[in-house]
Amino acid sequence: MSINFDNLNFKSITRNILIGIFLVILMQYNKDLSLVKAQQEIGMDFMMQISAGTSVPDGITPYVMLDIDSKTYRSWDEPVLTPHDKLIKLINYSVKGGAVITIVDIDVSVTSERDSTELSKYFVSLAEYLSTSKSQHVFLMKTFKERIDGESPQYRLQRSSELDEIVSSSDYIHWTSPLFELDTDMTVRRWRLVEKTCFNNTPVIIPSAQLLAYALKNETDTGVIYKKLSGFLPDNCKEWQGLVSDSIKFGDATVNLNSDKVLKRIIYEMPWSYQGDYAYPYTSVVQNGNEVSVPLFTALSAGIIANSTSSVDASIVNNRNVIIGASYPGSRDVYSTPLGLMPGSVIVLNSLHSLISYGDIKPVSTWMILLVNIILISIITCLYSFISPIAASLVSGLLTAIVILPAGMLLFKDGIWLDFAVPLIVVQIVEVLARAEMLWLKYKDKQDDNV
Repeated sequence: MSINFDNLNFKSITRNILIGIFLVILMQYNKDLSLVKAQQEIGMDFMMQISAGTSVPDGITPYVMLDIDSKTYRSWDEPVLTPHDKLIKLINYSVKGGAVITIVDIDVSVTSERDSTELSKYFVSLAEYLSTSKSQHVFLMKTFKERIDGESPQYRLQRSSELDEIVSSSDYIHWTSPLFELDTDMTVRRWRLVEKTCFNNTPVIIPSAQLLAYALKNETDTGVIYKKLSGFLPDNCKEWQGLVSDSIKFGDATVNLNSDKVLKRIIYEMPWSYQGDYAYPYTSVVQNGNEVSVPLFTALSAGIIANSTSSVDASIVNNRNVIIGASYPGSRDVYSTPLGLMPGSVIVLNSLHSLISYGDIKPVSTWMILLVNIILISIITCLYSFISPIAASLVSGLLTAIVILPAGMLLFKDGIWLDFAVPLIVVQIVEVLARAEMLWLKYKDKQDDNV
């Protein structure tokens, strides 16, 4: 088959390229357009779904959840508050088992008088133990009061806890924020790295678990970490506005705090273990001098540990990041994510893994998106010059999928986001223009023939 290059309309190609460039620039700098936002959310969700279970960066510390599941909760007679004797056993299991970080995703601000005394005594001894080991950290979740009329929307008020004094005097026990952003479709896609709070009329910044873990990976001195965080504080609570800087640096690593919606996206790679829709990713660790492949995420029923009357092998938490949390329905701590329903504790681990492994999502430059669009627009305009509109539409759709999706997936595994929402929208618009032009030319030729 020979191709007649006389059919090429370079004027149309040039015009369509210019229209495409205009649309790309318009959409890149107006990302709040509902069409762009919707396509972008769908694109990133889809990329996570097809990437789930694939390879993860080397050298990642695996994650373990000590899960207060339905069976465990029922065996405890379904208490309103988590029994602190059980919680202490779970924390001991993790810390004494050699966990790098133990995250307690349980509210410890609400206690009975008896439990409060018991818990305070335990954390005093835990602080002493951690100050001796000097290589392990425990994160507790700080809770906040709901705002009422007349209170400032610029910050949140902390709930006090019997553990406040113990935590403030320890370099190895920390308060962290459990909050995430909830989208209008009730899906958790984005993190909140810090929480502006006020406590006893004093401004305080509470870091999220993922930010503090990120900081500890790059800055071993906790004093330096909190000094850098305190640099964001105003003189008093009335002066709380936005953060004074958009980023913070720990060691050689920098993370954005006031980033846009794309940069705050969590890269979910660990599906909830009780759902069979996605495969589980694996990572390599060194055990007994040998490199072995282990699941990136493991869930272990908390009842196995907390209900046991004898010691339980703790090798599963050794050199792991561990979270103690709940998945039973009554906990009201299960949320929708791009990988389906997920307990809040697993969302915390995914966000921690995302920030440590990839940092902020790095969008591809506008110039790269322009180049991709110019190439695709040129090819699509040429297709409509040579073949039927239906065939051109099918080929252009297939070509767009072959070019953009694999490239986007490869980049996404490195934490780089090729926003194919914009190219797809632009290509669709240019395709409609090319199709309309072709029909118009055919109509015009027919009219000339009739004359």
